[in-house]
Amino acid sequence: MQSDIRDICRRVDELRGAPAALRRVRNIDQVRLVRRGDIDMLFPDLFADDMPKSVVANLIDVAARNIAEKVAALPALACAAGNMVTATDEARATKKNKIGSYYWSESNLAEQMFEAADGYNAYSFAAFVVEPDFKKNCPMIRVESPFGAYYRRDRFRRTTQFAKVKYATVGELAALYPDHATQILLDDNGPRRSDNATVELISYYDDCCKVVYVPQCRNLVLAYAKNLLTRCPVVIAERWDLEDTKRGAYDDVVYVQLARAVMALFQLKGAQQAVEAPIAVPDDVNEVNLGPDAIMRTQNPQAIRRVNLELPQQVFANSPLRVIVSRAVADFAPRAVRPSVQAEAETKRPAERAS
Repeated sequence: MQSDIRDICRRVDELRGAPAALRRVRNIDQVRLVRRGDIDMLFPDLFADDMPKSVVANLIDVAARNIAEKVAALPALACAAGNMVTATDEARATKKNKIGSYYWSESNLAEQMFEAADGYNAYSFAAFVVEPDFKKNCPMIRVESPFGAYYRRDRFRRTTQFAKVKYATVGELAALYPDHATQILLDDNGPRRSDNATVELISYYDDCCKVVYVPQCRNLVLAYAKNLLTRCPVVIAERWDLEDTKRGAYDDVVYVQLARAVMALFQLKGAQQAVEAPIAVPDDVNEVNLGPDAIMRTQNPQAIRRVNLELPQQVFANSPLRVIVSRAVADFAPRAVRPSVQAEAETKRPAERAS
């Protein structure tokens, strides 16, 4: 077992260190932070201390959720048997449809497809894991999150290796695996780990086995099972792309969203400077009173005014970057939903021009 886990750790390290995987993880992390509203963590130097967060609508997250809802519907299940010309073939096809529908229903696949569609569109791929459920005595289909997922496929696009990296606290793992609680709680140097300390929990799948282990605990194996199917029980659906690194729909829109956020900060700063501009008064004003209903005595009251900062009116109008984002979202949308997304963008443009 020890030699097997060392070999598995080497495979996982190779999956995580592949150049294509590193670029994909970088793109996923960028889009994930933007959708979470933490674009300031990507570009902290572009945000001021008095306005540390973005003040514009998160169009990337809104568009990703809308498109995921539109493409998440399950297709019609239509199994075939033989040439479908005899009653026997039709009966077999009907039985296959019932079995497939039962698997879908028990796996709650209709609800999971929202997560799969979101991962496929926004993060370039969706992962489906097939596992046995011994209570229901049937296979279960589970959608795996693209965050922390690494995989390798052969030339026939069949998944050969899949690794999922999660993070869990030491106390949580000790409660989930009481048989290994001592090894989980004790540090390599001797003292006991804090229950709130975070460690990696890696699940690895291939055509031979499934392994769950903790690298920080000397590669402690928490679960091990042979794969009796002799093929990897993970299916990867990738976005079509000619490049080695698959790209999500919003990898390039991140910087457009950043430009909108920066322009909004400039607008707020310009408005503040215009409102708080210095007051110009004639030479005969000896005393300047500030506050509401303040009185200034002068022979030339029309000369009292705020200093004009020469801010163009276009600064306070709706930025054309919103239209750019809408068009970019429509261009990156799947063909099946592209007309509806373009229609939504078109309905927003007249209102923006009128304002």
